[in-house]
Amino acid sequence: LASVGTKTPEQVREGIRALEARAASVPGVESASAEFGALPFTGSSTLGVLPTGRAVPQDRMADGYEALFYATGPSYFQTMQIPLLRGRSFNADDDAHHPNVVVIDEELARQLFRGEDPIGQRLTIPGIDHVMQIVGVVGHVKHWGLTRDDTAAVRGQLYFPYMQLPDILAPMA
Repeated sequence: LASVGTKTPEQVREGIRALEARAASVPGVESASAEFGALPFTGSSTLGVLPTGRAVPQDRMADGYEALFYATGPSYFQTMQIPLLRGRSFNADDDAHHPNVVVIDEELARQLFRGEDPIGQRLTIPGIDHVMQIVGVVGHVKHWGLTRDDTAAVRGQLYFPYMQLPDILAPMA
């Protein structure tokens, strides 16, 4: 993956899958998952997201609600011991040949859906018009640290399978 700039988005996705498989095959490893985007405690990658087909406050219409984003493998939540609260996690079928899916954390669910069930709702990433269906809600991870997280400007978290990573974001992997 060191020469990502010379690879197609599909080659990047396949390279990540191969790297994840190699890590999982190491003797003694119980669970492994690739992850890129926001790195807990060290950095942030954010995207604007909008709930598709829903009324959005005027101040959010252009850029959406900002959320930390993580592109992950199917076993990420198990590996990181992040509890699945509703719906499902990712699976091997969540790839470029199937509808785009996303898992959000309980904080983003609260921000966007105010007590309504987010499962089955759709989100759009403004600017690249990438539409994803919410299939799961997970517990919130204190991305910014144990004490700073509650006061961080961006707390909501958005996870999507790296095999469905939008082409425009693939060079970031």
